[in-house]
Amino acid sequence: MVLFRAVPRITETRSATGLVLLRLRSSRTSPWIWCGAALCFLFSILLIVFGISTLILFPSVRPRTLVVDISNAKLNTILFGSPVYFDGDMLLQLNFTNPNKKQSVRLENLSVELWFADTKIATQGVLPFSLRNVKAVLGIIHYSYWLKGSCQLQLTSPPAGSLLSRNCTTKRW
Repeated sequence: MVLFRAVPRITETRSATGLVLLRLRSSRTSPWIWCGAALCFLFSILLIVFGISTLILFPSVRPRTLVVDISNAKLNTILFGSPVYFDGDMLLQLNFTNPNKKQSVRLENLSVELWFADTKIATQGVLPFSLRNVKAVLGIIHYSYWLKGSCQLQLTSPPAGSLLSRNCTTKRW
């Protein structure tokens, strides 16, 4: 095992009486060391301030996941051209609910996909829009995440294909 020990520099001087006086040489701290220490101190203060503000603001705002639901669906027609391909006309009414009382929600990259028996049969893009409940504004701070809504529908047969049941879930990813 190797141990390192800092040994101070000692200078020897003789006094007029012949006694040997030992003096420790003092060395001054470099200005670069003081500058680095000051920067570390400021960084630690900023880290503490941002940590405390996060612990205070985040629970007061309490961001919650947006709720996606299908309130109505109607299957007007369905035409089978071959065993693989078919054509149809379906109407979906989607509801987006913002459970956040102090935040607005902006939906930007929104698309609706229709799947039948593990096969995607339709995709429709939706223009960006906002759901506003603006009571608290955090200035330039933005909190964003991806959502995936999934609904399983059971419809009656066309031409009056109405919604029998639905099961919708929304998850963050």
